Amino acid sequence: MSMSIRLLQALFASSLLVPLQVLAAEYSSEYANVDYGFVTKLPRPMVLCTTQPPGSNHGFVALLDSESCEDVSVARARRIQLFAFYNVLDANKTQDLSSFACAGAQAVPVEKGSEMLSAGLNVYRCPQTLDDKKMMHQTYFFLQDIAFVVDLYTRARTSKKDLEDLKALLRGIRRTSL
Repeated sequence: MSMSIRLLQALFASSLLVPLQVLAAEYSSEYANVDYGFVTKLPRPMVLCTTQPPGSNHGFVALLDSESCEDVSVARARRIQLFAFYNVLDANKTQDLSSFACAGAQAVPVEKGSEMLSAGLNVYRCPQTLDDKKMMHQTYFFLQDIAFVVDLYTRARTSKKDLEDLKALLRGIRRTSL
């Protein structure tokens, strides 16, 4: 594994272990990230958990069935996590991002013409996993001039509805000028 992938994994892991007092909950139907120059429309108003200054703002966690950011820290909330970062990967960018986002498993491209595609970009998905609490986890990622990793945590009975929310969120991502 290359040094840049190890660095990226450490950055991603540390961003998810932010102390609760740094997370802020906001009820919103749109999210704008000035640091990475993008906005996204959410499929419906959702509680967004974001890192507040001086923490790094790489994205958000959209809660699908909770109103407390504390639920994110104990991994019990159905949620969509969006993590953006500047592309610090090696030469084969898609393969490197796949190794990072899929924890070494092989990613597959989402079908062309799929409603999962964001602004005509190639979107990839990792194999779905299931944790010991029956929480399903699906990761999607794509590259622009920045990389996006989007995770869906859901349960079997709500997976279809939650996947529709994820699709709408992906379709709503737009780059902005910095």
